[in-house]
Amino acid sequence: MPSVVIKQVSTWTTTQPASAASLHLKIQFDGHGYWLLAEESEGGYCLDCWHPSLAKAEQTAKDQFGVGPDDWETVAVS
Repeated sequence: MPSVVIKQVSTWTTTQPASAASLHLKIQFDGHGYWLLAEESEGGYCLDCWHPSLAKAEQTAKDQFGVGPDDWETVAVS
């Protein structure tokens, strides 16, 4: 099963002033779990981490980048 983008944030500026960056965030479902993907707009930084549930992927985004539930755009329903 190909990955399906479930949620995304087109542009997000991190809340840490010392390392502020503009990111594109998305959560993809791979048929078994959820990938949280973060890419810096300039291409210098990226993160990918797998989670067994959508809630855990969203929690990691909140913990690491300050993204809240209302910041996500739902792209597809899994």
